[in-house]
Amino acid sequence: MHAHWYNRLSGRERILVWMVATATLLAGWYRVVWLPFFQEWQALENRLAGAARSRVAGVVVGQGELPWLEEAKRWVPAKEVTGLLNRLARPTGGLQPVGLEVRPPRLLLSCEQGLTQDGGAGALFRHDLILTLEGSYPAVLTYLHRLEGISWRIHLDRLDYTVHRTARPTLLLHVHFLSLGRSLFAD
Repeated sequence: MHAHWYNRLSGRERILVWMVATATLLAGWYRVVWLPFFQEWQALENRLAGAARSRVAGVVVGQGELPWLEEAKRWVPAKEVTGLLNRLARPTGGLQPVGLEVRPPRLLLSCEQGLTQDGGAGALFRHDLILTLEGSYPAVLTYLHRLEGISWRIHLDRLDYTVHRTARPTLLLHVHFLSLGRSLFAD
């Protein structure tokens, strides 16, 4: 029966029926699918924008410390870098330093104000070192535990421990740390 009414329509009326059906389907999809999605998207954007505004307002007004200040306490102070190098290269319990390669410092960021604890200008540098040491495996473990005990953050990038048949085992350490001083040696 349904097929009969459609078959009796002229070509122009059939096109009109298809256009009305398509428009009805699109309107339904818009109302059921697109509007809820769009409203949720807008709400998410508004929440993100509000969070960003409150974060900026908190920093500007002075509510709380800047997020990096806690991490900045673990940077090596410029006047302590020489002492740190001496600690890293000091012989310890069966581990003898053989070499120390100091790579040129890399500037990470520079600020006109607010980088140092007193709010002054400063620059943050990354210092890369390659230490070569000789010694037994227990001595290497003792040395690594000593590195963990240093109050400043030392990042271990790579560790190579090689056992030789004729020579003592060799430890090659690639480490880096952050400091507000460009030079590793006391001026």
